[in-house]
Amino acid sequence: MIYFPIHDADGSQGVPLRPLSADTFENFLNTAPAAQRAWIEGAGFKAESGQVCALPGDDGAVEAWVFGMQTRGWLNQLAAIVPKLPEGDYRLDCDWSREQRLLAIRLEAEDRAHGLIRLHG
Repeated sequence: MIYFPIHDADGSQGVPLRPLSADTFENFLNTAPAAQRAWIEGAGFKAESGQVCALPGDDGAVEAWVFGMQTRGWLNQLAAIVPKLPEGDYRLDCDWSREQRLLAIRLEAEDRAHGLIRLHG
């Protein structure tokens, strides 16, 4: 797979995808804006493997998506969430190395057979 970053008109590379584990979820909630905390709690998001939740921005539009991580098998993290995301461009917003990001995106792309979702490392 060849990696081509595609930039939106405003220079960004798609909607951020932020992985959360059970260990990082509590800290995330403590630092998230009140509106996002309320949204996450209302949606029942608990950072369980395969869960996804949109995060609203100040303007009410989707600012980012968070997803629950598996405890093992980081390479397959994206396979469980891609069918749950709406069509669009996304980028991983996390501390994974560039190699981990690209490998996870490549494995996800090989498994995916539907939709118009592009992931950028």
